[in-house]
Amino acid sequence: MIACGIPTLPDTDSLDRRTIWTYGAVFTVLLLGFLLAWFWLQGDSPAQPGSPYRALEHRLPELRAADRSQLLDIVEQAIGDTSSPFVPPARFANMRHRGFVLLWQNGRKRYAWWSDSQNLAASVYHTTRALVGKAPPASTDDLYLHLQIMGRDRPLADGGYVHGLHGLSLRRQQVVNSYGSYAVETNFSPDRLLARLQRQLDEIDDSAGATAQFYFPVDHFGRRYGSEEVVVFYKGSTPKLTPSLTLGEFEAAHARAQRWLTGALMPDGQFRYLYYPSRDEYPEGRNNVLRQLMASRALAEMAARDPQWLDAHRRNLACLFSQWYREEGDLGFILYRDKSKLGAIAMALRTLVYSPLFESYRAEAEKLVNAILHLQQADGAFRPWLRAPAYAYDEDRLLTFYSGEALLALAEYAQKTGDADTLAATLRSQAFYIGRYVDEIEEHYYPAYVPWHTQSLRKLYEMTGEQRYALAIFTMTDRLLEIQNQDGAGDRYYLGRFFNPATPQYGSPHASSDAVYTEGLAHAFEVAVLLEDRVRIERYGHALRLGLHNLLNLQYRDARLYFLRRPQAVDGALRIHTTDNKIRVDTTQHALDAFDRIRSLLDQGMLTLPK
Repeated sequence: MIACGIPTLPDTDSLDRRTIWTYGAVFTVLLLGFLLAWFWLQGDSPAQPGSPYRALEHRLPELRAADRSQLLDIVEQAIGDTSSPFVPPARFANMRHRGFVLLWQNGRKRYAWWSDSQNLAASVYHTTRALVGKAPPASTDDLYLHLQIMGRDRPLADGGYVHGLHGLSLRRQQVVNSYGSYAVETNFSPDRLLARLQRQLDEIDDSAGATAQFYFPVDHFGRRYGSEEVVVFYKGSTPKLTPSLTLGEFEAAHARAQRWLTGALMPDGQFRYLYYPSRDEYPEGRNNVLRQLMASRALAEMAARDPQWLDAHRRNLACLFSQWYREEGDLGFILYRDKSKLGAIAMALRTLVYSPLFESYRAEAEKLVNAILHLQQADGAFRPWLRAPAYAYDEDRLLTFYSGEALLALAEYAQKTGDADTLAATLRSQAFYIGRYVDEIEEHYYPAYVPWHTQSLRKLYEMTGEQRYALAIFTMTDRLLEIQNQDGAGDRYYLGRFFNPATPQYGSPHASSDAVYTEGLAHAFEVAVLLEDRVRIERYGHALRLGLHNLLNLQYRDARLYFLRRPQAVDGALRIHTTDNKIRVDTTQHALDAFDRIRSLLDQGMLTLPK
């Protein structure tokens, strides 16, 4: 929501705009006159020559829990009972702060306005009355009350702005503001948000001079109408900013992720790939067959553990093999948009290996193995494509993903079937990639290969007992932890994620990456326990808990869903980023795989979480 110096309601569909502009203009003139007079009496000078906004530059108020609750009570009073005059509580007499009043209903912003006053409580009351007085909500069902109390302005150029947390303000003679969580609710990037604010300012202010840019903190809190539970928000969500995960919280998150994944399966047996919650939109034509297959493998594992998922798994398999599976001679492969990639072939094989229907698809599994081995070269290295695309590609980068996926698929197949030839071929390729990715780690290091090769090496260590596989896991994992945020530097919301701003060449932060790194870390931790490596048990265990903490902070649940039109479509899924509310099937699938591995560690007594 963007609000202007002359109050407007761009997101309100209940009020007459001409009335709002008229009253707003009068209100603004009176307010500015009062503020200038006040500063003249105080002997204070404006922050900028000719600027009337010095009074708006103040610190964030120190609101107690009782204050937040009382302010929301005032919002409810303004919506409902107006039979008696409003008397502001004495507590707020000297709290002179700007604030946004936001009323949400059924995932839509029904009312939104900002105001300024000598008394915060009076400001909240009268702003709410102005919003709903002429057009009160027809019902209070599913009505969410939100306040964002604005703190002191700082120049945007000082570099302290945190996207999704801070509000923005642009000024000439007039001012436009956006509240802190607006960027998260709309999925606007910083550049897009600034451009939108600039257009808004240009519409109401044609004065000469440069636009001054500011940011400000907000105290964001809210509750459902009629409730007593106040929720304090951070970037439009409710993350834990310190790692204090309990076993019950983990189990609830695990169950939510399972429900979301099975709920994302469409009638035709394919998963919904991408969803824009802000727009309630599944974009046409967006898909990725490898990520579809990763979700298929996760569903296969669920079906093997619990028959309640078997029908969904069977339907998914039928879709997978009817739409994308092809054969040429003794080769079976996945064909999508005239391309056949090693990673997709490997993931189809993994799906069958985990499937309780393996015997029904054994012939297809053997042909998928043949295709992977067809792409194996004499030295053990793989080629990335069975049928390559027409466009240019970076073979080395693709193989940081595909090589580990292929090795893991072959190892799992060899273990399930006892096929000695497949195991021998797996060992040959693994030897090549240990040489490349472990022995020559300085020359070839890229974090993306670590979780996949960790899993394949873990499987081979289980099958052979070879210590060199365990040592290779430790070498890679030690290096991987260099990019994990273990101290909350920059933003406590980032605690546990796998991204280091000092190494942007390793990719942008993403829930899918965080989840697969956490899954690989769980395997590395298990090997450390088996080898009684006390130093790594401590180090990896700490990192694993932080990784899990981060994943749960990215998961949609409960109070985080206020700005969504269909919260049931995302409940249990993971958003792509703290400030990117989109969901992709692989963000939740990878998290579910990580949860499964952690569940195994808990069941074995290797890892504990407080109850």
